[in-house]
Amino acid sequence: MPSGRVQPTPRDILERELQILAADRWQVESQGELEAIVVRTRRPNHWLHFALTLVTVYLWAVVWIARTRASRRKRELEFRRVSVNERGGWTVEPWPADARQLGSS
Repeated sequence: MPSGRVQPTPRDILERELQILAADRWQVESQGELEAIVVRTRRPNHWLHFALTLVTVYLWAVVWIARTRASRRKRELEFRRVSVNERGGWTVEPWPADARQLGSS
């Protein structure tokens, strides 16, 4: 007897995964039927820098400030490829920065 639940399509699964990534500051660079390339700006790990600043009695603050200012001037981008197969399995893998369009490698 079939339950009343409708199985999500691979397209629905991709959309759900993209929404989850969007909550973590990822943006869709390009999107196909069953795959997408997402990108976000790499930022310093402020909690790590905060802890190091406390441990070193504020000496690390100089490094923290320099790293934060440098990251604002030079945008470091990281890319990921999100893909869904026909059975609904999905993967997220690193994607080279020079392969921005789907289908290129």
